[in-house]
Amino acid sequence: ATSSIAAQGFGSVNQAWLAFAKTAFERNGAAAEAIFSAKNASDAAEIQADGAQFFDNYISESSKITEMAVKTANEAVAPIRSLVDGVVETLAENAS
Repeated sequence: ATSSIAAQGFGSVNQAWLAFAKTAFERNGAAAEAIFSAKNASDAAEIQADGAQFFDNYISESSKITEMAVKTANEAVAPIRSLVDGVVETLAENAS
């Protein structure tokens, strides 16, 4: 059960990273093309300034994906944690 939860969850995390990377690659390519086709330095600077939004998006998406990974790890460990808690409880009862 634990390996299935981990495989499924981390598969989703991987897909999220790949989708984000693809979007970032496409957006960066479009931004570079726009900068090179700008008619003047002012237009190029404005286009480049819009790139700051990409950084904000990067931080936001990274946080979401990190949260997915942490959630998956916690879900994968939950069955093991439950078993260990049961064993510890049994040992404590037998020791009393």
